[in-house]
Amino acid sequence: MDSLTSGSDNSAIPTKGRTLYAKGAVRQVWNRGDIPGSGMMFEAADDAEVRAHLATLPLVKAGMMDIAAIVSLKPYPGFGPKH
Repeated sequence: MDSLTSGSDNSAIPTKGRTLYAKGAVRQVWNRGDIPGSGMMFEAADDAEVRAHLATLPLVKAGMMDIAAIVSLKPYPGFGPKH
């Protein structure tokens, strides 16, 4: 897919996201409520692995998706068992 326009076949956009979800790489996708855009939660060992997954997305390949931030998350211990 060389170009993504309103007249082109953009079916690969959700298909690739679903493929990453099926592989367990993408855990969740959310639409932002404050501005246009979305947030994706990945299951990955590190920042490089997330960037490699993102690089496979058609909108990233086309230069049409801005990656604003990649944030590493850790489990929140407040709701876990008390030791």
